[in-house]
Amino acid sequence: MTSPSQAPRPAGNCAVSGEYNDPRNGVHLFVLTEANGTWGTARELPGSAALNQKLFARLLTVSCASAGNCAVGGFYMDAHGAIRALVADLSTVTSARVALSAATVRYGHEQTERISVRVTARTGGTPGGQVSVATGRQVLCVIKLAGGKGTCTLPAKRLRPGHYQVSAAYGGSKTYASSSSGAKAALTVVR
Repeated sequence: MTSPSQAPRPAGNCAVSGEYNDPRNGVHLFVLTEANGTWGTARELPGSAALNQKLFARLLTVSCASAGNCAVGGFYMDAHGAIRALVADLSTVTSARVALSAATVRYGHEQTERISVRVTARTGGTPGGQVSVATGRQVLCVIKLAGGKGTCTLPAKRLRPGHYQVSAAYGGSKTYASSSSGAKAALTVVR
């Protein structure tokens, strides 16, 4: 490892970037993050191996606008030996999506409806925590995420016959920011 850069962040949440040499003396880029006091595994900067064809790269700077929102800058040598600029980022930004197994259900049999949610992180990773599924202000279910996704079924007779817009709201975690589904799923309850 040569000259790592460490970004200032709240206690227990850090990012480290730098370079390492392989047995052939090629230089590779790495990142390592700490979330809530636990260090992850050092890994090659995602996407850098495909760019760094001549195995020579450097990270020169790291900047964090806020906890979990960092960017690194440096350079790499492409397959033709040209030096190219490199910018990579780490972000807490997430997006939530909601989907229905059916667009129409019968009143009294709403439990046949399976609501699925998925929360993704903009720059990778797997968000954890809970997602509230609602129509308007009425919460239909709360889903605990596993692997960034989860499902629930509606309780019988919870919704009267009519048309509903179902949305998902991710509450965030110590690592990831909250988000809401931009697109809402249309659900119709019929008699």
